[in-house]
Amino acid sequence: MDSKELLKNLNRVNRLIAASLDTESIANVVTNQLCPIVHADLCVFAHYQQETQEFQPSSSDISRTLLPEVLADLVSITSVADTSDPILLRTKELPSRSEASIAIRQMGIAQFLLSTISSSNQLQGIMLLGFSDPKQHVNDFEKSVMSFIASQVATSLEKATLIASLKRQNDQLEGIYQSSLKVNAFLHLKEVIDSVLVSVMDLFPKTSNAQIFLYDGEKLSFEVARWREHETVEPVTIPRKYGLTYLVAQTGEPFIIKNIRNHPLFTDMHSEKNQGVTGIPLKSKGIVVGVMNLVYSSAHETTEEELRLLNLLGAQAAVSIENAKLHQLIESQALTDALTGIPNRRSFESRLRDEILRSARYKHTFGLVTIDIDNFKKINDTYGHPRGDKYLVQFVHCILDEIRDTDFMARLGGDEFVIILPESNLETSTRLVSRLDKVIDSYPYRLPDDRISHHSASFGIAIYPEQAENAEDLMSFADQALYLYKRQKDLEET
Repeated sequence: MDSKELLKNLNRVNRLIAASLDTESIANVVTNQLCPIVHADLCVFAHYQQETQEFQPSSSDISRTLLPEVLADLVSITSVADTSDPILLRTKELPSRSEASIAIRQMGIAQFLLSTISSSNQLQGIMLLGFSDPKQHVNDFEKSVMSFIASQVATSLEKATLIASLKRQNDQLEGIYQSSLKVNAFLHLKEVIDSVLVSVMDLFPKTSNAQIFLYDGEKLSFEVARWREHETVEPVTIPRKYGLTYLVAQTGEPFIIKNIRNHPLFTDMHSEKNQGVTGIPLKSKGIVVGVMNLVYSSAHETTEEELRLLNLLGAQAAVSIENAKLHQLIESQALTDALTGIPNRRSFESRLRDEILRSARYKHTFGLVTIDIDNFKKINDTYGHPRGDKYLVQFVHCILDEIRDTDFMARLGGDEFVIILPESNLETSTRLVSRLDKVIDSYPYRLPDDRISHHSASFGIAIYPEQAENAEDLMSFADQALYLYKRQKDLEET
Protein backbone atom coordinates (compact mmCIF):
# COMPACT_ATOMS: atom_id res chain seq x y z
CA MET A 1 0.00 0.00 0.00
CA ASP A 2 1.58 3.31 -1.08
CA SER A 3 1.62 6.40 1.12
CA LYS A 4 -1.27 8.05 -0.73
CA GLU A 5 -3.52 5.01 -0.36
CA LEU A 6 -2.48 4.64 3.29
CA LEU A 7 -3.39 8.26 4.02
CA LYS A 8 -6.72 7.81 2.26
CA ASN A 9 -7.57 4.74 4.36
CA LEU A 10 -6.47 6.40 7.60
CA ASN A 11 -8.58 9.45 6.79
CA ARG A 12 -11.57 7.20 6.09
CA VAL A 13 -11.19 5.29 9.38
CA ASN A 14 -10.56 8.58 11.19
CA ARG A 15 -13.80 10.05 9.83
CA LEU A 16 -15.78 6.91 10.66
CA ILE A 17 -14.54 6.93 14.26
CA ALA A 18 -15.18 10.65 14.60
CA ALA A 19 -18.72 10.17 13.31
CA SER A 20 -19.50 7.39 15.82
CA LEU A 21 -21.73 8.48 18.67
CA ASP A 22 -21.64 5.39 20.87
CA THR A 23 -19.16 2.79 22.04
CA GLU A 24 -20.61 0.02 19.89
CA SER A 25 -20.18 2.01 16.70
CA ILE A 26 -16.59 2.93 17.62
CA ALA A 27 -15.84 -0.73 18.34
CA ASN A 28 -17.31 -1.82 15.00
CA VAL A 29 -15.19 0.67 13.07
CA VAL A 30 -11.97 -0.25 14.89
CA THR A 31 -12.38 -4.03 14.70
CA ASN A 32 -13.56 -4.05 11.08
CA GLN A 33 -11.31 -1.40 9.57
CA LEU A 34 -7.94 -1.58 11.33
CA CYS A 35 -6.78 -5.13 10.47
CA PRO A 36 -6.43 -4.63 6.67
CA ILE A 37 -4.32 -1.49 7.12
CA VAL A 38 -1.64 -3.19 9.25
CA HIS A 39 -2.15 -6.74 7.87
CA ALA A 40 -3.16 -8.12 11.27
CA ASP A 41 -5.10 -11.37 11.73
CA LEU A 42 -7.13 -10.20 14.70
CA CYS A 43 -8.25 -6.90 16.17
CA VAL A 44 -9.75 -6.72 19.65
CA PHE A 45 -11.19 -3.51 21.08
CA ALA A 46 -12.38 -3.36 24.67
CA HIS A 47 -14.10 -0.42 26.31
CA TYR A 48 -13.31 -0.06 30.02
CA GLN A 49 -16.39 0.42 32.16
CA GLN A 50 -15.47 2.84 34.95
CA GLU A 51 -18.50 1.90 37.04
CA THR A 52 -17.86 -1.86 37.07
CA GLN A 53 -14.08 -1.63 36.41
CA GLU A 54 -14.42 -4.31 33.73
CA PHE A 55 -13.54 -4.52 30.06
CA GLN A 56 -16.29 -4.87 27.46
CA PRO A 57 -14.57 -6.60 24.49
CA SER A 58 -15.47 -6.85 20.83
CA SER A 59 -13.44 -8.41 18.03
CA SER A 60 -12.97 -8.61 14.27
CA ASP A 61 -13.66 -12.34 14.73
CA ILE A 62 -16.56 -13.04 17.11
CA SER A 63 -15.37 -16.60 17.65
CA ARG A 64 -12.04 -15.26 18.92
CA THR A 65 -13.09 -12.60 21.40
CA LEU A 66 -11.07 -12.43 24.60
CA LEU A 67 -13.07 -12.57 27.82
CA PRO A 68 -13.06 -9.55 30.17
CA GLU A 69 -11.06 -11.39 32.83
CA VAL A 70 -8.47 -12.42 30.23
CA LEU A 71 -8.04 -8.81 29.14
CA ALA A 72 -7.71 -7.67 32.74
CA ASP A 73 -5.03 -10.33 33.28
CA LEU A 74 -3.23 -9.21 30.10
CA VAL A 75 -3.21 -5.56 31.18
CA SER A 76 -1.92 -6.55 34.60
CA ILE A 77 0.98 -8.79 33.54
CA THR A 78 2.15 -6.52 30.68
CA SER A 79 1.88 -3.24 32.67
CA VAL A 80 0.66 -1.63 29.44
CA ALA A 81 -1.36 0.87 31.49
CA ASP A 82 1.91 2.46 32.60
CA THR A 83 2.88 3.58 29.08
CA SER A 84 1.16 5.70 26.44
CA ASP A 85 2.88 3.90 23.54
CA PRO A 86 1.81 0.55 22.04
CA ILE A 87 3.93 -2.43 23.14
CA LEU A 88 4.90 -5.43 21.01
CA LEU A 89 4.98 -8.84 22.67
CA ARG A 90 5.37 -12.45 21.60
CA THR A 91 2.81 -14.76 23.12
CA LYS A 92 5.56 -17.06 24.37
CA GLU A 93 6.89 -14.18 26.49
CA LEU A 94 3.74 -14.23 28.66
CA PRO A 95 3.70 -16.36 31.82
CA SER A 96 2.82 -19.76 30.43
CA ARG A 97 0.06 -20.52 32.96
CA SER A 98 -1.60 -17.12 32.92
CA GLU A 99 -5.16 -16.80 31.62
CA ALA A 100 -3.96 -14.37 28.96
CA SER A 101 -1.21 -16.68 27.67
CA ILE A 102 -3.49 -19.72 27.47
CA ALA A 103 -6.31 -17.82 25.73
CA ILE A 104 -4.09 -16.08 23.19
CA ARG A 105 -2.19 -19.28 22.32
CA GLN A 106 -5.48 -21.09 21.78
CA MET A 107 -6.45 -18.37 19.32
CA GLY A 108 -3.28 -19.03 17.29
CA ILE A 109 -1.76 -15.61 17.91
CA ALA A 110 2.08 -15.69 17.91
CA GLN A 111 2.70 -11.99 18.54
CA PHE A 112 0.57 -8.97 19.28
CA LEU A 113 0.51 -5.19 19.67
CA LEU A 114 -1.24 -3.90 22.77
CA SER A 115 -2.23 -0.29 23.42
CA THR A 116 -4.26 1.51 26.04
CA ILE A 117 -6.84 4.13 25.17
CA SER A 118 -6.70 6.94 27.68
CA SER A 119 -8.28 10.34 28.02
CA SER A 120 -7.73 12.93 30.77
CA ASN A 121 -5.39 10.49 32.53
CA GLN A 122 -8.21 7.97 32.76
CA LEU A 123 -8.26 4.50 31.17
CA GLN A 124 -10.96 4.28 28.50
CA GLY A 125 -10.11 0.92 26.96
CA ILE A 126 -7.49 -1.16 25.16
CA MET A 127 -6.77 -2.32 21.62
CA LEU A 128 -5.00 -5.54 20.61
CA LEU A 129 -3.70 -6.41 17.14
CA GLY A 130 -2.82 -10.09 16.78
CA PHE A 131 -0.46 -11.66 14.21
CA SER A 132 -0.49 -15.41 13.58
CA ASP A 133 2.88 -15.56 11.82
CA PRO A 134 5.73 -15.36 14.37
CA LYS A 135 8.08 -14.22 11.58
CA GLN A 136 5.91 -11.33 10.41
CA HIS A 137 7.87 -8.08 10.72
CA VAL A 138 5.95 -5.74 13.00
CA ASN A 139 7.66 -2.35 13.35
CA ASP A 140 7.16 1.35 14.05
CA PHE A 141 4.69 1.67 11.16
CA GLU A 142 2.12 -0.57 12.84
CA LYS A 143 2.79 1.12 16.18
CA SER A 144 2.27 4.59 14.65
CA VAL A 145 -1.01 3.59 13.02
CA MET A 146 -2.24 2.01 16.25
CA SER A 147 -1.23 5.05 18.29
CA PHE A 148 -2.95 7.38 15.80
CA ILE A 149 -6.20 5.38 15.88
CA ALA A 150 -6.05 5.05 19.67
CA SER A 151 -5.82 8.84 19.94
CA GLN A 152 -8.92 9.31 17.77
CA VAL A 153 -10.76 6.54 19.61
CA ALA A 154 -10.00 8.21 22.96
CA THR A 155 -11.45 11.47 21.70
CA SER A 156 -14.52 9.74 20.27
CA LEU A 157 -15.09 7.70 23.44
CA GLU A 158 -15.02 10.86 25.51
CA LYS A 159 -17.45 12.44 23.09
CA ALA A 160 -19.75 9.41 23.29
CA THR A 161 -19.67 9.52 27.08
CA LEU A 162 -20.46 13.22 27.06
CA ILE A 163 -23.38 12.72 24.68
CA ALA A 164 -24.76 9.97 26.89
CA SER A 165 -24.49 12.02 30.07
CA LEU A 166 -25.72 15.39 28.72
CA LYS A 167 -28.88 14.46 26.86
CA ARG A 168 -30.58 17.64 27.98
CA GLN A 169 -28.21 19.64 25.80
CA ASN A 170 -29.20 18.18 22.46
CA ASP A 171 -28.53 21.32 20.48
CA GLN A 172 -24.94 21.63 21.68
CA LEU A 173 -24.23 17.95 21.23
CA GLU A 174 -25.60 18.04 17.71
CA GLY A 175 -23.33 21.00 17.05
CA ILE A 176 -20.28 19.04 18.26
CA TYR A 177 -21.21 16.10 16.07
CA GLN A 178 -21.62 18.30 13.01
CA SER A 179 -18.31 20.01 13.81
CA SER A 180 -16.60 16.63 14.00
CA LEU A 181 -17.93 15.65 10.60
CA LYS A 182 -16.98 18.97 9.03
CA VAL A 183 -13.46 19.06 10.46
CA ASN A 184 -12.67 15.53 9.32
CA ALA A 185 -13.98 16.28 5.84
CA PHE A 186 -11.00 18.60 5.27
CA LEU A 187 -7.39 17.61 4.62
CA HIS A 188 -5.71 21.02 4.41
CA LEU A 189 -4.60 22.70 7.61
CA LYS A 190 -6.24 26.12 7.26
CA GLU A 191 -9.54 24.54 6.20
CA VAL A 192 -9.47 22.27 9.25
CA ILE A 193 -8.73 25.14 11.64
CA ASP A 194 -11.29 27.46 10.09
CA SER A 195 -13.92 24.74 10.35
CA VAL A 196 -13.13 24.34 14.06
CA LEU A 197 -13.58 28.06 14.70
CA VAL A 198 -16.86 28.15 12.79
CA SER A 199 -18.19 25.44 15.11
CA VAL A 200 -16.90 27.24 18.20
CA MET A 201 -18.59 30.49 17.23
CA ASP A 202 -21.86 28.62 16.61
CA LEU A 203 -21.74 26.70 19.89
CA PHE A 204 -20.69 29.67 22.02
CA PRO A 205 -22.75 32.65 20.81
CA LYS A 206 -21.41 34.99 23.51
CA THR A 207 -17.92 34.97 22.00
CA SER A 208 -16.87 38.02 20.03
CA ASN A 209 -13.93 36.31 18.33
CA ALA A 210 -11.89 33.12 18.46
CA GLN A 211 -8.30 32.40 17.43
CA ILE A 212 -6.09 29.35 16.96
CA PHE A 213 -2.30 29.35 17.29
CA LEU A 214 -0.07 26.38 16.45
CA TYR A 215 2.69 25.41 18.89
CA ASP A 216 5.96 23.61 18.07
CA GLY A 217 7.10 23.11 21.65
CA GLU A 218 8.82 26.51 21.83
CA LYS A 219 7.11 29.07 19.66
CA LEU A 220 3.50 29.95 18.90
CA SER A 221 2.47 30.91 15.37
CA PHE A 222 -0.83 32.54 14.42
CA GLU A 223 -3.02 30.53 12.05
CA VAL A 224 -6.67 31.61 11.84
CA ALA A 225 -9.10 33.98 13.57
CA ARG A 226 -12.86 34.41 13.31
CA TRP A 227 -15.12 37.08 14.71
CA ARG A 228 -18.73 38.18 14.65
CA GLU A 229 -19.93 40.20 11.68
CA HIS A 230 -20.01 43.41 13.73
CA GLU A 231 -16.52 42.84 15.16
CA THR A 232 -13.86 45.21 13.76
CA VAL A 233 -10.93 44.60 16.13
CA GLU A 234 -7.90 42.94 14.55
CA PRO A 235 -6.95 39.59 16.11
CA VAL A 236 -3.78 39.34 18.20
CA THR A 237 -1.35 37.67 15.80
CA ILE A 238 1.76 37.91 17.99
CA PRO A 239 1.02 36.54 21.46
CA ARG A 240 2.84 38.07 24.41
CA LYS A 241 5.69 35.92 25.74
CA TYR A 242 4.23 35.89 29.25
CA GLY A 243 0.59 36.16 28.25
CA LEU A 244 -2.37 33.82 28.36
CA THR A 245 -1.65 31.94 25.13
CA TYR A 246 1.92 30.99 26.06
CA LEU A 247 0.75 30.03 29.55
CA VAL A 248 -1.78 27.58 28.10
CA ALA A 249 0.76 26.20 25.60
CA GLN A 250 3.49 25.67 28.18
CA THR A 251 1.30 24.20 30.93
CA GLY A 252 -1.02 22.20 28.69
CA GLU A 253 -3.94 23.28 30.88
CA PRO A 254 -7.00 25.42 30.07
CA PHE A 255 -7.00 28.91 31.55
CA ILE A 256 -10.13 30.92 32.28
CA ILE A 257 -10.14 34.67 32.89
CA LYS A 258 -13.49 36.12 33.89
CA ASN A 259 -12.45 39.71 33.17
CA ILE A 260 -9.17 40.88 31.63
CA ARG A 261 -9.66 44.38 33.08
CA ASN A 262 -8.56 43.37 36.56
CA HIS A 263 -6.40 40.32 35.84
CA PRO A 264 -2.59 40.32 36.41
CA LEU A 265 -1.89 38.71 33.02
CA PHE A 266 -3.33 41.79 31.29
CA THR A 267 -1.94 44.52 33.57
CA ASP A 268 0.59 45.71 30.97
CA MET A 269 -2.17 46.15 28.38
CA HIS A 270 -4.01 48.74 30.50
CA SER A 271 -7.30 47.54 29.06
CA GLU A 272 -10.51 49.33 30.05
CA LYS A 273 -12.65 46.62 28.48
CA ASN A 274 -14.71 44.14 30.44
CA GLN A 275 -14.01 40.93 28.55
CA GLY A 276 -13.74 37.27 29.44
CA VAL A 277 -11.10 35.06 27.82
CA THR A 278 -10.73 31.29 27.80
CA GLY A 279 -7.63 29.53 26.50
CA ILE A 280 -7.86 25.85 25.53
CA PRO A 281 -4.82 23.66 24.77
CA LEU A 282 -5.07 21.52 21.65
CA LYS A 283 -3.35 18.27 22.62
CA SER A 284 -2.57 15.22 20.50
CA LYS A 285 -1.14 12.18 22.30
CA GLY A 286 -0.58 14.34 25.35
CA ILE A 287 1.48 16.92 23.44
CA VAL A 288 0.26 20.50 22.95
CA VAL A 289 0.09 21.25 19.21
CA GLY A 290 -1.85 24.49 19.49
CA VAL A 291 -3.96 26.86 21.58
CA MET A 292 -7.51 28.02 20.95
CA ASN A 293 -8.59 31.32 22.53
CA LEU A 294 -12.19 32.44 22.96
CA VAL A 295 -12.75 36.13 23.63
CA TYR A 296 -16.14 37.18 25.01
CA SER A 297 -17.84 40.51 24.40
CA SER A 298 -18.29 41.04 28.14
CA ALA A 299 -17.05 39.59 31.42
CA HIS A 300 -17.69 35.86 31.31
CA GLU A 301 -16.81 32.93 33.55
CA THR A 302 -16.69 29.70 31.59
CA THR A 303 -18.64 26.97 33.37
CA GLU A 304 -17.47 23.39 33.89
CA GLU A 305 -20.06 22.28 31.38
CA GLU A 306 -18.77 24.70 28.75
CA LEU A 307 -15.20 23.73 29.55
CA ARG A 308 -15.96 20.07 28.91
CA LEU A 309 -17.42 20.97 25.53
CA LEU A 310 -14.41 23.12 24.68
CA ASN A 311 -11.95 20.41 25.73
CA LEU A 312 -13.79 17.96 23.53
CA LEU A 313 -13.65 20.33 20.57
CA GLY A 314 -9.99 20.98 21.34
CA ALA A 315 -9.14 17.28 21.38
CA GLN A 316 -10.96 16.78 18.09
CA ALA A 317 -9.22 19.82 16.60
CA ALA A 318 -5.78 18.58 17.70
CA VAL A 319 -6.23 15.18 16.05
CA SER A 320 -7.52 16.82 12.88
CA ILE A 321 -4.60 19.28 12.86
CA GLU A 322 -2.07 16.43 13.17
CA ASN A 323 -3.89 14.56 10.42
CA ALA A 324 -3.76 17.64 8.17
CA LYS A 325 -0.05 18.10 8.90
CA LEU A 326 0.59 14.47 7.94
CA HIS A 327 -1.32 14.94 4.70
CA GLN A 328 0.55 18.19 4.03
CA LEU A 329 3.92 16.47 4.59
CA ILE A 330 3.16 13.51 2.34
CA GLU A 331 1.71 15.77 -0.34
CA SER A 332 4.73 18.07 -0.20
CA GLN A 333 7.21 15.19 -0.38
CA ALA A 334 5.37 13.71 -3.33
CA LEU A 335 5.49 16.96 -5.34
CA THR A 336 8.85 18.47 -4.36
CA ASP A 337 12.39 17.75 -5.53
CA ALA A 338 14.31 16.81 -2.38
CA LEU A 339 17.62 18.38 -3.46
CA THR A 340 16.60 21.78 -4.82
CA GLY A 341 13.26 22.30 -3.07
CA ILE A 342 11.45 23.19 -6.30
CA PRO A 343 8.57 21.15 -7.82
CA ASN A 344 9.45 17.76 -9.34
CA ARG A 345 8.35 16.05 -12.56
CA ARG A 346 5.06 14.86 -11.09
CA SER A 347 4.17 18.36 -9.96
CA PHE A 348 5.20 19.79 -13.34
CA GLU A 349 3.02 17.36 -15.29
CA SER A 350 0.01 18.32 -13.20
CA ARG A 351 0.74 22.05 -13.56
CA LEU A 352 1.24 21.73 -17.33
CA ARG A 353 -2.15 20.05 -17.73
CA ASP A 354 -3.78 22.80 -15.66
CA GLU A 355 -2.04 25.54 -17.66
CA ILE A 356 -3.22 24.03 -20.95
CA LEU A 357 -6.82 23.93 -19.68
CA ARG A 358 -6.63 27.48 -18.35
CA SER A 359 -5.04 28.89 -21.48
CA ALA A 360 -7.52 27.10 -23.72
CA ARG A 361 -10.42 28.48 -21.70
CA TYR A 362 -9.22 32.10 -21.71
CA LYS A 363 -7.59 31.99 -25.17
CA HIS A 364 -4.09 32.72 -23.82
CA THR A 365 -0.74 31.55 -25.06
CA PHE A 366 2.00 30.38 -22.72
CA GLY A 367 5.64 29.48 -23.08
CA LEU A 368 7.40 26.24 -22.15
CA VAL A 369 11.19 26.41 -21.72
CA THR A 370 13.31 23.29 -21.24
CA ILE A 371 16.82 23.74 -19.80
CA ASP A 372 19.83 21.43 -19.83
CA ILE A 373 23.15 22.32 -18.15
CA ASP A 374 26.07 22.00 -20.58
CA ASN A 375 28.76 19.48 -19.63
CA PHE A 376 27.35 18.99 -16.15
CA LYS A 377 28.80 15.49 -16.08
CA LYS A 378 32.30 17.02 -15.93
CA ILE A 379 31.50 18.66 -12.58
CA ASN A 380 30.44 15.35 -11.06
CA ASP A 381 33.36 13.44 -12.61
CA THR A 382 35.96 16.02 -11.54
CA TYR A 383 34.78 17.12 -8.11
CA GLY A 384 32.26 14.46 -7.07
CA HIS A 385 28.48 14.36 -6.81
CA PRO A 386 28.18 16.41 -3.58
CA ARG A 387 29.84 19.35 -5.36
CA GLY A 388 27.58 18.76 -8.35
CA ASP A 389 24.54 18.81 -6.08
CA LYS A 390 25.71 22.12 -4.63
CA TYR A 391 25.99 23.57 -8.11
CA LEU A 392 22.45 22.42 -8.99
CA VAL A 393 21.07 24.24 -5.93
CA GLN A 394 22.91 27.44 -6.89
CA PHE A 395 21.80 27.03 -10.50
CA VAL A 396 18.16 26.87 -9.41
CA HIS A 397 18.46 29.98 -7.22
CA CYS A 398 20.15 31.80 -10.08
CA ILE A 399 17.14 31.15 -12.35
CA LEU A 400 14.49 31.77 -9.69
CA ASP A 401 15.92 35.26 -9.19
CA GLU A 402 15.24 36.04 -12.85
CA ILE A 403 11.74 34.67 -13.44
CA ARG A 404 8.38 36.05 -12.34
CA ASP A 405 6.47 34.89 -9.28
CA THR A 406 3.78 33.59 -11.61
CA ASP A 407 6.27 31.45 -13.56
CA PHE A 408 6.66 27.81 -12.59
CA MET A 409 10.06 26.07 -12.48
CA ALA A 410 10.53 22.34 -11.92
CA ARG A 411 13.33 19.80 -11.97
CA LEU A 412 12.65 16.89 -14.30
CA GLY A 413 15.69 14.94 -13.12
CA GLY A 414 19.49 15.14 -13.20
CA ASP A 415 20.45 18.46 -14.79
CA GLU A 416 17.18 18.87 -16.70
CA PHE A 417 14.79 21.66 -15.77
CA VAL A 418 11.67 23.24 -17.20
CA ILE A 419 9.84 26.56 -16.82
CA ILE A 420 6.18 27.31 -17.58
CA LEU A 421 5.64 30.96 -18.53
CA PRO A 422 1.91 31.79 -18.22
CA GLU A 423 0.46 34.28 -20.72
CA SER A 424 3.74 34.54 -22.64
CA ASN A 425 4.44 34.35 -26.35
CA LEU A 426 7.53 33.49 -28.42
CA GLU A 427 8.97 37.00 -28.13
CA THR A 428 8.76 37.24 -24.32
CA SER A 429 9.96 33.64 -23.91
CA THR A 430 12.94 34.27 -26.16
CA ARG A 431 13.84 37.42 -24.22
CA LEU A 432 13.82 35.44 -20.98
CA VAL A 433 16.03 32.71 -22.44
CA SER A 434 18.49 35.33 -23.68
CA ARG A 435 18.64 36.89 -20.23
CA LEU A 436 19.03 33.51 -18.50
CA ASP A 437 21.80 32.53 -20.90
CA LYS A 438 23.82 35.61 -19.90
CA VAL A 439 23.10 35.29 -16.18
CA ILE A 440 24.06 31.61 -16.06
CA ASP A 441 27.20 32.21 -18.11
CA SER A 442 28.36 34.98 -15.76
CA TYR A 443 27.37 33.27 -12.51
CA PRO A 444 30.52 32.86 -10.33
CA TYR A 445 30.61 29.26 -9.19
CA ARG A 446 33.42 28.61 -6.71
CA LEU A 447 35.19 25.24 -7.05
CA PRO A 448 36.88 23.31 -4.21
CA ASP A 449 40.31 24.62 -5.27
CA ASP A 450 38.99 28.21 -4.89
CA ARG A 451 38.94 28.82 -8.63
CA ILE A 452 35.93 30.61 -10.06
CA SER A 453 34.17 28.62 -12.76
CA HIS A 454 31.49 29.66 -15.23
CA HIS A 455 29.04 27.30 -16.87
CA SER A 456 26.45 27.52 -19.58
CA ALA A 457 23.10 25.94 -20.37
CA SER A 458 21.05 25.08 -23.43
CA PHE A 459 17.39 25.96 -23.93
CA GLY A 460 14.37 24.79 -25.88
CA ILE A 461 11.21 26.86 -26.38
CA ALA A 462 7.68 25.75 -27.27
CA ILE A 463 4.60 27.98 -27.34
CA TYR A 464 1.05 26.81 -26.68
CA PRO A 465 -0.98 26.46 -28.87
CA GLU A 466 1.27 27.45 -31.79
CA GLN A 467 3.60 24.46 -31.57
CA ALA A 468 1.24 21.96 -29.92
CA GLU A 469 -2.09 21.71 -28.16
CA ASN A 470 -1.34 18.87 -25.75
CA ALA A 471 1.30 18.29 -23.07
CA GLU A 472 3.15 15.44 -24.75
CA ASP A 473 3.59 17.20 -28.09
CA LEU A 474 4.50 20.48 -26.41
CA MET A 475 7.29 18.82 -24.43
CA SER A 476 8.46 16.97 -27.52
CA PHE A 477 8.72 20.23 -29.47
CA ALA A 478 10.63 21.96 -26.66
CA ASP A 479 13.06 19.01 -26.36
CA GLN A 480 13.67 19.06 -30.10
CA ALA A 481 14.31 22.80 -29.95
CA LEU A 482 16.80 22.23 -27.11
CA TYR A 483 18.60 19.58 -29.17
CA LEU A 484 18.94 21.99 -32.09
CA TYR A 485 20.14 24.72 -29.69
CA LYS A 486 22.88 22.42 -28.38
CA ARG A 487 23.88 21.35 -31.88
CA GLN A 488 24.18 24.97 -33.03
CA LYS A 489 26.38 25.80 -30.02
CA ASP A 490 28.65 22.83 -30.76
CA LEU A 491 29.03 23.99 -34.38
CA GLU A 492 29.88 27.52 -33.26
CA GLU A 493 32.52 26.25 -30.82
CA THR A 494 34.20 24.14 -33.49
